[in-house]
Amino acid sequence: MNYVLIIAFAAFVTFVTTPSAVAQGAGYEWSNLNRQAIGLHQAGKYDLAEAFAKKALDLAERNVGPGHKDVATSLESLAAVYRAMERHEEAETLEERAADIRGIQR
Repeated sequence: MNYVLIIAFAAFVTFVTTPSAVAQGAGYEWSNLNRQAIGLHQAGKYDLAEAFAKKALDLAERNVGPGHKDVATSLESLAAVYRAMERHEEAETLEERAADIRGIQR
């Protein structure tokens, strides 16, 4: 999966959601962590982006459970960071899990 598309999708979800949608999902803290991870990724600060993306993923899993679309978004964000770091096998694993959550066949 193209990491640029993953980041674009994650940014869309993060920035376009309404406050009520965020409140029903993983929450404001998750949204902020995810937004920071995306910004750090875009700035080429991959180690920091990885840390924020992992925190966002952990928070989403705790707040809404492992099968929620916000978890898929976090997985995609972290996968994009891993792709940029040339950690392709790890990225692939996360992308597969995100696709399963979204019901996308690969």
